[in-house]
Amino acid sequence: MDQNLLRVRDIVEEVERRLRSVKLQAGKARNYQEYATRLNELRLQYSLQDYHTQHTALNELTTRRDDAQFRLDDASADLARRQNELAVKRELFDTLSQKRQQLDYELVQARAAVQSAKQRQKYASEQLRQIADQLETLARDREETTEKLASVSESLERETEALASLTAELEERRRQIAVMIGLRHVLTLARAEAC
Repeated sequence: MDQNLLRVRDIVEEVERRLRSVKLQAGKARNYQEYATRLNELRLQYSLQDYHTQHTALNELTTRRDDAQFRLDDASADLARRQNELAVKRELFDTLSQKRQQLDYELVQARAAVQSAKQRQKYASEQLRQIADQLETLARDREETTEKLASVSESLERETEALASLTAELEERRRQIAVMIGLRHVLTLARAEAC
């Protein structure tokens, strides 16, 4: 397609050179009219091919923008889900921390109690061990979730920047196509008047 455009452009330039030469010869008005008509036809052909190229590029950019928007929406949904998971784990972590404080208090009271409280002390120790395991697991989970959240945030930022770039390029392509359509309209009118 680009080679055709270059070839048409070369032909247009050649015809323009010939047209200038013919204009200098007042006695060859008929040849001038033929070259002028041919030049308008070539310009119209060039505009149509250029419009096709721009339209194809616009479709490609639109597809890329839609793909980027899809990835952005997917990343946003994943980020929201991970944020919710982190909030739930934080709440559970706080609850377990409060429970651990309560069990610590009960353990201190059990140590000061009579011999009959030893069974209670054993139970509280077992509970503390389980909670400590849970807290350790939650701490690891929270660290992993925080890292994943940071990664998803970076990915979301990159996708947002890519989407903004593609949108700007798409708008520029649309503007160029609007100019080309206007030019084609003018050339069509000129051709109609020449006929």
